[in-house]
Amino acid sequence: MTSAPHNHTRGQAASPQTSASPGRPRARKRVSPGWIPNYHGAWAMITVPVLLGVIIGGFVWEHLLLLGLWWVGYFAFFATGMWLRSRRKARYFPPVRTYVLATLPFALSVLITAPYLLWWIPVFLPLIAITVWASMHRKDRSMVNNIATVGAAGLTLPVAYDMGTGGQGGLWGTGLLLDSLPLESFPGASANGELTGWPWVWLVTLVVAWYFLGTILYVKTNIRERGELGWLIASAIFHGIAMVNVIILAAQGLFSWWLAALWVIIFARAVLVPIYGQREGWLSAKAIGFGEVFISIALMITIL
Repeated sequence: MTSAPHNHTRGQAASPQTSASPGRPRARKRVSPGWIPNYHGAWAMITVPVLLGVIIGGFVWEHLLLLGLWWVGYFAFFATGMWLRSRRKARYFPPVRTYVLATLPFALSVLITAPYLLWWIPVFLPLIAITVWASMHRKDRSMVNNIATVGAAGLTLPVAYDMGTGGQGGLWGTGLLLDSLPLESFPGASANGELTGWPWVWLVTLVVAWYFLGTILYVKTNIRERGELGWLIASAIFHGIAMVNVIILAAQGLFSWWLAALWVIIFARAVLVPIYGQREGWLSAKAIGFGEVFISIALMITIL
């Protein structure tokens, strides 16, 4: 322990360091609300789908702009949600202004370098409208809003794939544009090679969406709806159906058996953790969030 300086003159105020009690820890400076998203599991949801789209479609330098738009845009989305839920209080607005302004250069750059991505706007607009409405009415934790959020995150997979293939796949990969190429000529293929291009990308998007939709139920059964039998049954049924479908897809050779094995673990986790984890008292919201990150990484690896 260091002693206080001896050269204080009478009446001179002591510095905060010398006036503090020797054994008292310094108070942490709290970050203003809205600057840092506090949903631990959301990091996986905003990262895994878009990275899968980049990897399957093949990396191009424009993907850096898309990743910047998506990730900085998520910070803007989070801050705006908090501001709307607060009834637009002034103290919540600075991060909204900062992140929205930071998002604009990325949005403009993507518009200039990949103008064909504009055809995705009609798909995202209804999802954005739902989340804005939910935030304004403080229903951001409703199932409708959660499904819209997962849908927007999942759709970044085909958007990133579309950018990687230069927008040549037609309208959302349906071949409706005149300059579209045969869909089988596009990158990406199932484990057995029978499904390629856009059909394969949409199947991967569906499986990824199954997982993240399941996490909504899983998190609810462990936190807000903990102990509610109805929610636990709904979660078990959803995860069970998804697991069976993935096993069928693996049996057909479209996915590896490693993915099927992972889904068995996901199903067991959805059923057992809400029962035994909470009973033993070792499960926290942070632990659930980090668990989602690890499972999401395993999901991405087994799909690839």
